[in-house]
Amino acid sequence: MKTEAKRLNAVIRDIHQCSNHLRMRTNEIHQNLNGINASMRSVMEILSYAGSITVPEIGRVKSVSRQHIQLVVNTLLEMNLIKRQNNPNDKRTYLVSLTSLGRDTYDAIQIREMTELQTLCDEFDSEELRVATKMMQKLNKLLKNIN
Repeated sequence: MKTEAKRLNAVIRDIHQCSNHLRMRTNEIHQNLNGINASMRSVMEILSYAGSITVPEIGRVKSVSRQHIQLVVNTLLEMNLIKRQNNPNDKRTYLVSLTSLGRDTYDAIQIREMTELQTLCDEFDSEELRVATKMMQKLNKLLKNIN
């Protein structure tokens, strides 16, 4: 394996590890907030900016299976954090969106996370964050277009 490929492999391993740490930390800081876990939080985040969207569309945005999203959506529906409506564009699917309780819950999630993120930001300068953002955006784009 070439040196650059080894370096990229190390970066990807670090991304996986960081993702696992973020998921665990998300579960920890939101555990007493209606039992919200990282998957639920992620779906709620999409709904917070997308408004009404279908389950398959959420799956595409997150690059995960529709079946996985459906399980998360079912739980959020039971918790009254999201609601479903008829889809005027496709009778086979329905639209989901945040309820009032869901919006309030997601607002609380954002406040908790911003507190944590501010602490982390103190460890980086703006150039480090800019370079990391640029690299992650480029890697995501390349991986998405690999086929």
